[in-house]
Amino acid sequence: MSKSFEPIPIPREQKIREFRHRILPVIIFILIALFVFYLWNKRVTEAGFTAKVMADSSLVASPYDGTLKYYSIAPFDDVEKGDPVARITRVDSSYLQARLDHIRAMINQVEVGLEPYLNQQRNLLDYESIRLDNIDYRVQVATLKVEVQQLKAEYERAKILVDKDGISRSEFDLIESEYQVAQTELDEKIELT
Repeated sequence: MSKSFEPIPIPREQKIREFRHRILPVIIFILIALFVFYLWNKRVTEAGFTAKVMADSSLVASPYDGTLKYYSIAPFDDVEKGDPVARITRVDSSYLQARLDHIRAMINQVEVGLEPYLNQQRNLLDYESIRLDNIDYRVQVATLKVEVQQLKAEYERAKILVDKDGISRSEFDLIESEYQVAQTELDEKIELT
């Protein structure tokens, strides 16, 4: 009596959960391993080192004055004794000295030529400075005139008030002295102009 049983269907959610837990981690591991292998081949190189090369150097001199031209060797070329290194275009040192003296004379001539111009500019600056001082002095005189007028009006009011016992004699004396000091200062500044 063998009865055949129908297989029980597995729900879809359980199949997805089974895939997530068993198969997906293996796939992700294989993908990451392949990516690491790819990066390793592309980026990692053999171990190497950096070095500094020290070359032998020698002093090369010429018994003649001149300008160095036409190099016949390049850096780090092998050079033996007697090999030509460069050509020297000979120039007489007295000729170079004469050219240098000529240039110095031209510079001196330019400096001497600029002196009158610099003096003129200095004079203009001095003139403008004096003009500004004059304007400032006139402003001071005008300000002092206004101040004297105000003190005079205050003095006139105080004169009336002291007669009517509106202010004390000491206050009047103080106002009168301020007015006289300002008037004297104004008179002296006007005399100086």
